[in-house]
Amino acid sequence: MHTVERLRRLLRSVKQRGIRVRFEWLDGDGGGICEIRGERWLFVDLAVAPQEQLQQSLATLANLLGEKQLFALLNPPVPSMEKPEQQSEQKK
Repeated sequence: MHTVERLRRLLRSVKQRGIRVRFEWLDGDGGGICEIRGERWLFVDLAVAPQEQLQQSLATLANLLGEKQLFALLNPPVPSMEKPEQQSEQKK
């Protein structure tokens, strides 16, 4: 998967967890996370290449969430392809 697409997916998942995302020119000093008025914000540095943005975001989120939760964020469960009636029969 292309780096930009991986970054997009990561940021989409972050937003779904209620973390706001903001892109800012930070002169290559790196992004990070902070809390503003009770909301968590992930800052992504526009001064660096997408690969570095992805690495910085992953490192920040690993520190915030821990490795297990970050893995779960990056690998959401795959929905079942079975019909609902088949699922209920298997549970019996």
